Amino acid sequence: RSIRLEMGDRHGLAEWLELVADLAEREGAAAQAVLLLAAAEHLRDALGTPLPAKELAERAMREARLRSALGDTSFQQARAAGCARKRHG
Repeated sequence: RSIRLEMGDRHGLAEWLELVADLAEREGAAAQAVLLLAAAEHLRDALGTPLPAKELAERAMREARLRSALGDTSFQQARAAGCARKRHG
């Protein structure tokens, strides 16, 4: 379990997932990046803390890059897997 989760920092956990997604994308692991971004978005939705407006355009560009790298079907499958991840707590 994540130390952030142990400490009850779910907002920080969403940010951490987004940072790891960035690293995954940089390393060429597009499907993993999509899964992590979807998990972060799902967590943010559950907490009622969506991405700040200033970050939405960047997220849209990132998702467009990842969709292009993976193709629509693989992108949607990775996204669905990220949203389906069991949440602790």
